[in-house]
Amino acid sequence: MSSVSLTAPQSGYLAGSGYSTRATLASGLLGSSPTAHASVKCNGGTSTVNIAATSIPGVASAGASTTTATGVLTPQPKSTVTNTIAGLNVVNGLVQADAIKAETSATRVAGSSTATVTDTSTFTNLRIAGLPAINASVAPNTVVQVPGLGQVTLHKVSKSSTTIIVTMIEIVLNQPLGALPTGSKIQIGYSNSSVGL
Repeated sequence: MSSVSLTAPQSGYLAGSGYSTRATLASGLLGSSPTAHASVKCNGGTSTVNIAATSIPGVASAGASTTTATGVLTPQPKSTVTNTIAGLNVVNGLVQADAIKAETSATRVAGSSTATVTDTSTFTNLRIAGLPAINASVAPNTVVQVPGLGQVTLHKVSKSSTTIIVTMIEIVLNQPLGALPTGSKIQIGYSNSSVGL
């Protein structure tokens, strides 16, 4: 005698990831691998990565960083990614923050083709040299030009029907810094949460 049992089909797939820093060359090649990188498992669970300090030589340094990626399938599929960074310093104080939190989530109600996405990301004591109006309450998708650095986008947010992506600081260099040539892109504080059908 034999028996067979089937599990119910999964009600959706989970995705997402987070990291503290990453640099990409203007050519698209990776200039500095993601630090404190963690990903959401497609069938749920939690993964956490902690590092004592992180840096992109000649560009940025920070203290302790943690990324936690969590997914649950019941009662409804939900993906949550939180990245925290302490004590950020970019190019000798051009951009500084006491703390950064990039935190997103995506939840899909059964039968829905879209997800409810949230962004609870924050800066603590953000400051940019020469731009006193920029502070921790800066509006999402604020773009500023920082002399000696390049174009800086603060709390960059993009959304789709199932996904939300937040990059707390994105820098496009207007001059070479460290080993990175002009045009390189630096991302600091990244969180991406997604729930598919």
